[in-house]
Amino acid sequence: MGPRGAHMGPRGAHMGPGGAHMGPEDVSMGLGVFLWSWGCSFWPGRCSCGAGGAPMGPGGAPMGPEVLLWGRRCSFGAEGCSCGAGGAPTGPGALGCSSAPRRQVPLYQRGGTVIPRQDRVRRSTECMKGDPYSLYVALSPQGTAQGDLFVDDGESFDFSTSNRFLHRRFAFASNLLTSSSADPRGAFETPSWLERVVILGAGKPKEVLLRPKDGPERSLDFQHSADPPVLTLRKPGVPIGADWVIELR
Repeated sequence: MGPRGAHMGPRGAHMGPGGAHMGPEDVSMGLGVFLWSWGCSFWPGRCSCGAGGAPMGPGGAPMGPEVLLWGRRCSFGAEGCSCGAGGAPTGPGALGCSSAPRRQVPLYQRGGTVIPRQDRVRRSTECMKGDPYSLYVALSPQGTAQGDLFVDDGESFDFSTSNRFLHRRFAFASNLLTSSSADPRGAFETPSWLERVVILGAGKPKEVLLRPKDGPERSLDFQHSADPPVLTLRKPGVPIGADWVIELR
């Protein structure tokens, strides 16, 4: 077995699906997703990049900036859905191409997950305390998704000794995105709030409603792109530790 459990052949060579031989440029990403690239990758005793960081292939020939993605289910790129039309992955073992120029690395999110992110660039994570969050919701083929957020002071063991932590659960199903407590024992105050929600794979709604637990119902501004299908909800403005429901109508 190689790094992250990748199958290895004789002399450490990677073996692909069905035992196919694979070269040093092949990298296993785990989680049921296989990412193959001619980009810069380290091999025992050498790096496969040429002068100036240009990707090099066998014999030192420069290689093109492309990536092949192999996955077991829908994956959404940072700028859209990699499933369906356009030759993108559509099922187990399917292959698709994604551009990977030198200054850009493709980022994929597994369908069915919710990832909270603090998108404001800071000098350190210490400077990010109190920054707002964005939720990136990548829908599964069944139109569902789920993810968690854990927050504490980042310094002490109070999360263990005094239950000073925040553990939230975000779930999307039946056109409802809900925020609830994943562990009612936790009690932690944070000024962070919800700045944006990005739903990958969603259709265009007629209306988006926010229903906070403590507050009146109100409409949210949104933008939708059809290809790829991405729905962006602007400034819900609720505390990240609060209970709420967002409904797509």
